[in-house]
Parts: sequence; structure tokens; C-alpha cells
Amino acid sequence: MIDPAVLVDAIVTALRNIPNLLAEVGGDPERIYGYKDRPPDNVSLDEAVYRMPARSVMVAWQEMAPGNFGQAEVWKHQVSIYIRADDSRDLNAGTSSFYRIFRATWKGQNSAGQTLADYPVHNSFYPMDVPTIRRTPDVEGVDFFEVTTTFTEIGDD
Repeated sequence: MIDPAVLVDAIVTALRNIPNLLAEVGGDPERIYGYKDRPPDNVSLDEAVYRMPARSVMVAWQEMAPGNFGQAEVWKHQVSIYIRADDSRDLNAGTSSFYRIFRATWKGQNSAGQTLADYPVHNSFYPMDVPTIRRTPDVEGVDFFEVTTTFTEIGDD
């Protein structure tokens, strides 16, 4: 069983290596970051989502469950990628910054020409599964977007 923080770090690194995504968050790699539980400061994922700056991406591990991969029993880690858009400063009329950030997350290519669906972000995981995307309001009713996907462990470390 892999430490979830290792997976979150690997996803953040992979996302930061997508030039299109980095451009969509203003060129600042710190706007692509991971959420980790660290009492007493980081104890509420809802609060962390609420505090996300505009045009940012936050990766958070959600849960782990047993599953099957072919004939093998494996651990499957569910991860959410939160996207906070900002259309108030959007210079590309007609296309929401959310859609561009999401597309760069899912279809953006790293320097090797690979998308997140093409390669494992860590050598203990298969490439990510096809994600689900949903719009969700934060505690003040402002929409953010949650991209949920699963990473399947290779073996049982």
C-alpha cells in the first residue's frame, strides 16, 4: 500500500510539467499544489477548496478501496483535482478558463508528448482512469470544479 501523499506529490509534479496548464494558471507552478492533512493547520478539505485562489489547481487524495485489475486484487486510490476558474479576468472571450484549465489537465501534453492518461505518474501506479467532472459550489455558493479519477496500484508495496 503506497502512502497517499506520495501519489499526491507525483500528480502535482506531473501537472506542473504540462506547459499549457502552467500557462493557464498564470505561469506560477505554486498555483498547482497538493492538499495534505497536517493538523492543526490543514484539517478541512472544504476550507482548503474555499481558500483556493482564482486560476489554481489543487490535488487531494480522497479514499482507497480494494478492487480488481484483471485477475489481481489491487488497491485503487480515488483522487480529486479541484479547479478554481476566474472568468472575471478572462481575455479569451467565449471560452471559460475552467474549460481551458480542465482540457490542459486532461489533454495537455508534457515535454515527451504524453497526457496523464498515457503514462503512470509514479512507478507504483498504472495511468489514471478516465475522470468524472462535476460543478460544485463552495461554502459561499461560488462554483468550483472537481475532477475525480482513480489510480490503481501495481502490486502491494
